[in-house]
Amino acid sequence: MGTTLSSIVSIAMAWKYSNAEHGLWKDSDFWFLVQVSIFQFCGFLVTGFTLSKEASKKNWVSIGFGLLCNIGGPITYCFAPRFCGVSLTSLAGIAQAFVVLWGAIADWVKKMLRSVEE
Repeated sequence: MGTTLSSIVSIAMAWKYSNAEHGLWKDSDFWFLVQVSIFQFCGFLVTGFTLSKEASKKNWVSIGFGLLCNIGGPITYCFAPRFCGVSLTSLAGIAQAFVVLWGAIADWVKKMLRSVEE
C-alpha cells in the first residue's frame, strides 16, 4: 500500500515537471527505462512461475497488465510525451507490488486456516 501511494506522489511530481516532448532512443533516460522494464519483466516472470499453481485471476490480470506496461513503456517514450512511457513503466511497478501483496495475503490466509483446523 505504501509503495503504491509513494508511486502516485512521485508520478504526479514527474508529470508536473515534465514537458510534452517525446523522447528519443538516444536519450540516456530511454535506456534507463529499458533497463527498469527488463528487470520488472523478469520479476513478473519469476512471480508468475512461482505462483503458477496458486495464482488467482486478479494476480494473472495484474501480471498481464504489468507485462504489457513493461513492453509499452519504452515504446511509448519515443512516440508520445516522455511522461507517458515512464508512467506506463511505473504502473507496471504498481501492478507488481499488487501481485506480491495479494500473494502475501493469500499465504497468510492459508496459514491462518491451517492453524484453525489444527
